[in-house]
Parts: sequence; structure tokens; C-alpha cells
Amino acid sequence: MNDNDRMDLWEELKILQERIDKFDDFSFRIKNWFLTFYIAVTGFAITQTKPSLLIFNFFIIIIFYLYEVSYRISQGDFLKRLQEVQDILRNTIE
Repeated sequence: MNDNDRMDLWEELKILQERIDKFDDFSFRIKNWFLTFYIAVTGFAITQTKPSLLIFNFFIIIIFYLYEVSYRISQGDFLKRLQEVQDILRNTIE
């Protein structure tokens, strides 16, 4: 492996790490919005005595769960590639 290939891999490593950090940040923000929305709907349902809205919260949980799973699968692809690049770089240094 020549120096240009190593530099390309280092650049890819840097980009992958930034993308993974963005995944984590975005996932944290989504969780905060979910919790805020869930609490707001629950509070409204209780104060307005509308138990049907509490059932709506169940669907909010399901939608959030499906979103989170798909998001984690996408992040897993980036993590796999990050590990591959790190292994390649480790093997070329040794």
C-alpha cells in the first residue's frame, strides 16, 4: 500500500468518525423530541380526560422504536466500515 492509499484511508476514517458522531447527536435529539411529544400528549390526555389519546401514545412508541431500529442499522454500517479502515491502517503500520 502506497502513501496516497494510506492518506485516502486516513481521510475516510476522519469522515466516518464525523458521520458516526452526527448519528449519535441526531439520535439524541430525536429521543428528546420524542420524550417531549410523549409527555405533552400524555399531559393533555390527562388534563382533558381523553383516554383515547393515551392509546395514541402507544403508536408514538411503536413509530419511535421502528425509526430508532432503522437508524441504528444505518449507523452499524458506518461502524463496520470504520472498523475495516482501522484494521487496514493497523496492518499497514505494522
